[in-house]
Amino acid sequence: MSKILNVDFLAAVAPTATKFLKRAGVSAIVRVTCWGHTASTRFKGSGRGGQIMQVQINMPALDPAGYMTRDQADGYTAYILHEISHNLWTDNFAWDNAIHSVEYHQRKSFHKIINCLEDVRIEKVSIREQVAGRFKECLEGLIETLNAEAVRGGFTGNNDILWSICVLGRVKLCGYDVPSSSGVYGQLSPGNRATLDDILDKLSRADTTAAVVAIARELLDKATPKPGNQGDDQGDDQGDQGDDQGDQGDQGDDQGDQGDQGDQGDQGDDQGDDDDDQGDQGDQGDDQGDDQGDDQGDDDDFGPIVGRDQGDDDDQGISDGHGGTGDDWAEGLDLGDFRDVEPKPDAITNRVGVIHDAADVLNTILNNDPISDDVQKNGYSDDNYAAGKANACKKRVKIPGNLKAQVRTIVRAPGRTDVRRWQDAGRLDVRAIPAMRAGRRSVFKKKRKTLSVNSAVSLVVDLSPSMGDRIKSATGLAVHLGDALKAAGVPFEIVGFRGGDCAYAIKTFSENWDKKALSHCGNMLMNLGGGTNITSAITSAAGRLRKVANVNRRIMLVLTDGRCGSGSFAVRAAGAYAKTVGVEVAGIGIGCDVSDAFAIAQNVYKIRDLGSTGLDVLVNRLGSA
Repeated sequence: MSKILNVDFLAAVAPTATKFLKRAGVSAIVRVTCWGHTASTRFKGSGRGGQIMQVQINMPALDPAGYMTRDQADGYTAYILHEISHNLWTDNFAWDNAIHSVEYHQRKSFHKIINCLEDVRIEKVSIREQVAGRFKECLEGLIETLNAEAVRGGFTGNNDILWSICVLGRVKLCGYDVPSSSGVYGQLSPGNRATLDDILDKLSRADTTAAVVAIARELLDKATPKPGNQGDDQGDDQGDQGDDQGDQGDQGDDQGDQGDQGDQGDQGDDQGDDDDDQGDQGDQGDDQGDDQGDDQGDDDDFGPIVGRDQGDDDDQGISDGHGGTGDDWAEGLDLGDFRDVEPKPDAITNRVGVIHDAADVLNTILNNDPISDDVQKNGYSDDNYAAGKANACKKRVKIPGNLKAQVRTIVRAPGRTDVRRWQDAGRLDVRAIPAMRAGRRSVFKKKRKTLSVNSAVSLVVDLSPSMGDRIKSATGLAVHLGDALKAAGVPFEIVGFRGGDCAYAIKTFSENWDKKALSHCGNMLMNLGGGTNITSAITSAAGRLRKVANVNRRIMLVLTDGRCGSGSFAVRAAGAYAKTVGVEVAGIGIGCDVSDAFAIAQNVYKIRDLGSTGLDVLVNRLGSA
């Protein structure tokens, strides 16, 4: 089964979304981010009539060194199609006004209800407008995958009325074939069934977000008990004590402080009356919905309406996106369930523990700033003086006398032919005739050609303030390596890194190693600043190395005096990504231990040993690869 590198798929999200939006008549600039477990979108502007829509699509933080199958890629394509459907058909103004028209404690629940109904409507419109040829096929498969997992997790229809609407609404209004939903409708209580039929009937006629909001408001009002209606509820339920407890639980759940009491009350209510209010039955599934991965970590879920939560930061999404920041927000579906459904050998991502750190790697890959020449320009004003400073640093670093020869052996070697003797087959080896007369059978020889080695090298230098006087030795080492790599005739770059995601050019692959490049090395002495963003530096350098043509080995040396601000795992994740795209990464720690962050590492604790000991990682470790 063919597989796709996760980062390659994610890199294709922006152009794919841009293409589909343009096909629908919307001009957009699409930016992709990766964070958490959910897909979502922010956007503003219509993209029509000369306007440009600004779109941000968030995808989950996948394993940067991982792969996905074609089927999994179809699932993630479905998420992209769903998010651009929000961009095309959702009216943020209507959504925003609706959210701010209810009490603050109701906003999260109201947001869920609107999103549930709007998801069905926008997919129906996208199918009708033929936004993409395989739109229905992709979304149909995704909904089946999500619902099958929900059923295995205990979903019955009654315990999550919003998810019932999401699934059965797509079956009825979008024409999806969702086999796992065949028994859901029959499981609904008469009250819930009547509610769902009424909602879907109205939703079938809703052609705008405003119409969806009106339906959502009715559902919210129905699910929110009023203080004056407690007596009516008790009468309807024939004075059952469990109903009293259930009503109290609903009130506590709406307040967000006593959600667990609401669940207990609703359980008592259901025991007393199977035909209780639809909302009370919905509350019974509150905690169950959490266990299904629908609302991980939220214990203040809206009582009667559980719903599949749209992300752990749903409240923040409403207040930030709809509340005064100027950004419009429309949530997407939950990616967590789809991720866990796939067999482990084909898992799209590692488990939860790695996803947060991997996001740093992915966001650098997707949104890396172009390499900057600030270091070249903002050092010493006189190039001759700067070049002199670089040469002075070079003299500080003592290197082995045969460094150039050793480096050349590693980075560039012609193909050669050798002879393998004492083989069981091949051409007869005349040297083995005496052994053959003695009865030996392995008397043949074979010629073997070895591949030539043509390398590209990136030297990445830490420019954080903590480097201090050590930047002089780092500069000297960079000059020595520049001389050796020039002598070997291989393409190479020298870049600096500090706080932020930008790499600072000292010498690019396209530039010559000459006096001007030497002056740029000298300028490193005057450009310390920011933090230690090793993760970004590795990721961006790997991307540049990947683009170097006509080489069959790509090597990166990272020279640093400290740990990455994103943590050692993020550095390892960046290294794993680099390895996946064919880049060997080695770390040289100046006065610090970097072995927990780099698979290939060399620690140098005495500055005077940087030239000899530090280069062991290049000569010995990489030389034996």
